Amino acid sequence: MLFRLLLILTIILLYMPGASAQVSTGEAGSAIISFYPYTKYIRTDSGILVTQQFSGICRQKFEKHFFIPYPPVALVPERIISAIPKPKEKLLTIHGNLTYFFNYRSYIDTPFAERDVMQHTLQIRLDILVKEKYPFTVYLTSRRSNSGFFSNATDISFQFRQAQMLENIKGDMRAGLDNLLANKALGLTPAQLYQREKDGLLKNIGDFSVTDLKDNMSKAVAAKRLELAENFRKLYAGYKRRIQELEAVQAMAKKAAGVQELVEAKERKLKESTANTNEVPESIGTLTSKPGSLLKNVQELAADKEKMLRNQPGKITDSAERVINAKIEKDIAEKKQKADSLATTAVAKLEEKLRQLEKLQKEAAKAEQLLKTYQMKITDSLRNAKRLIAGITDKTKLEEYLRKTGGRVKEMPALQRMLLAVKQIGLGRSWIDYSELTVKNISLGGFNIEMNPGNIYFAAAAGKVNYGFRDYIVKGNYAGSNQSLGLLRAGFGQKDRNNIIVTWYAGQKALLTQTAPGDAAAQKISGVSLEFRKQITEHNYIIGEYARSAAPASKTSIFDFNDKANDAFSIKAGSDYGRTKLNGYYRKTGAAFQSFTLFPTNSNQEAWMLRATQSVWKKRILLDAAIRKNDFNSPLAAPVFSNTNVFKSFQITARIPRYPFMSAGYYPASQLTLSNNNVLFENRYNTLNVIVSHTYSAGKISMNSNATYTKFYNQGSDTGFIYYNAATLTINHTVNLAPFILQGIIAITNQSFLKQTTIEPVVSYQLKNKFSLSASVKWNRVNHTETSWGGTAGLNLYLKKIGTIQMQYDKIYLPGYNRNLLPVDMGRLVFSRAF
Repeated sequence: MLFRLLLILTIILLYMPGASAQVSTGEAGSAIISFYPYTKYIRTDSGILVTQQFSGICRQKFEKHFFIPYPPVALVPERIISAIPKPKEKLLTIHGNLTYFFNYRSYIDTPFAERDVMQHTLQIRLDILVKEKYPFTVYLTSRRSNSGFFSNATDISFQFRQAQMLENIKGDMRAGLDNLLANKALGLTPAQLYQREKDGLLKNIGDFSVTDLKDNMSKAVAAKRLELAENFRKLYAGYKRRIQELEAVQAMAKKAAGVQELVEAKERKLKESTANTNEVPESIGTLTSKPGSLLKNVQELAADKEKMLRNQPGKITDSAERVINAKIEKDIAEKKQKADSLATTAVAKLEEKLRQLEKLQKEAAKAEQLLKTYQMKITDSLRNAKRLIAGITDKTKLEEYLRKTGGRVKEMPALQRMLLAVKQIGLGRSWIDYSELTVKNISLGGFNIEMNPGNIYFAAAAGKVNYGFRDYIVKGNYAGSNQSLGLLRAGFGQKDRNNIIVTWYAGQKALLTQTAPGDAAAQKISGVSLEFRKQITEHNYIIGEYARSAAPASKTSIFDFNDKANDAFSIKAGSDYGRTKLNGYYRKTGAAFQSFTLFPTNSNQEAWMLRATQSVWKKRILLDAAIRKNDFNSPLAAPVFSNTNVFKSFQITARIPRYPFMSAGYYPASQLTLSNNNVLFENRYNTLNVIVSHTYSAGKISMNSNATYTKFYNQGSDTGFIYYNAATLTINHTVNLAPFILQGIIAITNQSFLKQTTIEPVVSYQLKNKFSLSASVKWNRVNHTETSWGGTAGLNLYLKKIGTIQMQYDKIYLPGYNRNLLPVDMGRLVFSRAF
């Protein structure tokens, strides 16, 4: 029935372009006039002009105007902020995705052997946001299979996580900061601002909008924006005024320079006209060719001289001629003196304007630098604020950030404040992880809650336990299906800082034995633990825990401290010094200790681990080393497992610009083996892995080459298979010839009784992000005698308003028990849609 409901929901989601709902509320008793159907805000230099339009009876409209001045103190603009309209909140916003998987295997052999196995999986995730503040996630998963080993399963999960709500709050904060950065004025130089405003391409310079506020907590942000806007406008106005004054003086100086040029030209013409002032021109035509006001006087004197010659021909005397010449010289001298005086005045005025110009240029440069500095201050402040926002991980750090920026958590809605104290709430299938000795990495079907209001810590959980965490959900009368858990935790302090917490747990647990899983007994267990955490510094901590449990099938009390077999304790420590990270733990469990953790039981066991990570050469090379003992975290491992082997792991990674990426690691690996009596064993051994990868270009062609080498260091006694001590080298070369991608793959495997070489050319075609097609042919050579052919084919298709379809077919060969290759057909169909 539940599976049918999921199918109906799937069909609904397939035809739903999006999901959102909103609730609009009006003012009580507003039957005649609707509340704020239309409001317009106009910013001025001294305040905000508000125009409200109301609708009256019979849809008659009338307007009301009022002015809100800026407050004298820009840091507390309550009246301004309260006047800014808030966007309507949507009651529900639903997004998510739907995915359908179909898998087919013609043959499997780990850990069960079956043929023609088909599995259908339907997954739906709904991200629900209530009133744009409260995020919840719903998961619906249903799986059906024709396998004789695996059971069908359907799970529903409802989750609330504090971290998700914090991310939404941080997202709103970042959006508010981005609103400042989005202002075009911050990305332009002062000169560009002035020119674009002159050209009419940029308006409202310094307008830092605050109309995107969502809650009262943003008042401090709004106040800061208004303060920034006012300061920015003042600085820009000062810069603009000086630039305009500078342009005016430059125009006047240019005009003065023009006057000087005109005077100098007249002087030159005057000098030309008086080059021969000692001789009277013989003809009037020659005189009339001379320029300037001097010409007029010379012409008049020449006319007088000509008149005298006509009236008294032949009687003009030398003295009369000298008189005429003297008058001409005198007039020329006077005009020259006047021209010199005019030139001197023009030069003086020009020099004065040049001095003013130099002064204004300095003032304009200073105003420009002040504006640039303020722009830089804003961007630096925003960058620093984003860095602080990124560091908010819980309610305490949110409060610290708000105190620094002038905000207060109590200004947030009451429900949001309450949920900020809740770490998580889970209904249905959830993963829970509380402590090392009580409940760790458990899949629980039921209810759980964890909260940390102030310095009070509380957690509770109850439901069915599923130990099949690796997807091995076995059909049949398996005692694991009867497992259950009840847990209570309470303490003082912050979970991720200093705290002390007491835990009580009880329930039924399937105790693993050497017999088949069907014979495992579900027994009642209970226990208590005392845990403390000390945050030594910001990056250094230590966690200690002591626990006791009641012995199964006995009347031993939890508080019988004389029975050491029920004891367990652990200690963890970690340090982070930037480039150096250290962490480790030690755990000791008694033979009779039981809890809901994922390590073996019924063994007096010691387990420990030390790990160090170091980056060198400007973080280009990363070194990671660890040693561990009995670090087995599997409910499927053989019980009563404890040995003295110490596993070592080491990894080095190099990321050097313009050079190949390289990584080499030596670490333990594991393998599951199903014995003849259906008991699962997990075997561990060491593995060497080396990866080299490089992306480069040959001309305009992009290429990638990578090589992987893997070596397993195990023996026949380490595994249930006849193949062991294997080594594999894989080389892959890719050429990007868009829209085609060409690949060549060579794999060489060398292991006991089997040597295999595989060569596979692959061709892919990509059409934007909507369609891709790939195909390959595999040539396999086994033990230099047998040849087998395989291949792959794949299709990816994106259909608008429908979703993405992926289809994949592979024909491969796996090692068989007869030291040969067995053909295996694998198929996969995936349909996904986001909404």
